Amino acid sequence: MISFLQQPAPVNRKPWMVVCVASLLVFFLLAIFQPFGLANLKAGFKWLAIGGFALVTALATSMVGLVFPRFFPTFYAPSHWTIGKSLINNLILLFIIGLGNFVWDWSLTNRAPHTFLSVGLSYLFITVLVGLIPSVVSMFIIQNAVLKQHLKEAQAMNKGLMQRLNHTEMMHPKETDPLLLSGNTKDCVELYPEDILYLEVSGNYVKINYRQGDVCKQKQLRATIGQMEKALEAFPYIVRCHRAFMVNIRQVINVEGNSQGFQLSLSCLKEEVPVSRTYTTLIREKMNQIR
Repeated sequence: MISFLQQPAPVNRKPWMVVCVASLLVFFLLAIFQPFGLANLKAGFKWLAIGGFALVTALATSMVGLVFPRFFPTFYAPSHWTIGKSLINNLILLFIIGLGNFVWDWSLTNRAPHTFLSVGLSYLFITVLVGLIPSVVSMFIIQNAVLKQHLKEAQAMNKGLMQRLNHTEMMHPKETDPLLLSGNTKDCVELYPEDILYLEVSGNYVKINYRQGDVCKQKQLRATIGQMEKALEAFPYIVRCHRAFMVNIRQVINVEGNSQGFQLSLSCLKEEVPVSRTYTTLIREKMNQIR
């Protein structure tokens, strides 16, 4: 169960769309079915109540989808977004909606003070109960669709890899002279661009992973990934694949698809390099171009 909850989950790249769809859906459902005594209200008051409930949903989804990621960037980091975090996020959203619905209901009606707790708990329970199932189902439908797409794309890329695996660049003489990479200090590293495996951001540093013969080595430079990207722009096979990673396409030996994008296996390395959804199209095109 724990391993299942730790599986990668799709990241919502369009939170405003969720805000609009969720609030409109609530508005039309309440307008059509008129549950919770809405059918007994006068026309003007009824539409005020329905509009208020839809506004609560819009505010809650805006808070969870737009505000929370700014205040809790570690929890909402796209590269570490999982099924478990997605479920927690949905529960938080439903709790806020239920609380907001209760506050809106209490401000409109003249309920007896002693019913405050019972009515509040009822709203929370009903909101979570009604909203949890469709939110979880929709999450799994989206995840399954994205996963299938990425698995299909990974399979196609692996076919291309198999065709050229015995003719990779590392088995041929070097095409270029050694390159000197440096950052914001005097520290530097001299290597052949073809030998670069991948680059990874680590705080104010960039870790350069490269191979020297059959040995994998690492050099850390005080620099930004943008500086490294500019320094390596003359080598089209070394490309950005994530906000924190660059990868040498010629060193890729296998591609695995997941719900967030791809995972690239490189020669002589155990760890995999992530490809975020933003860069999946670019990586696919580059892998088709590189021979």
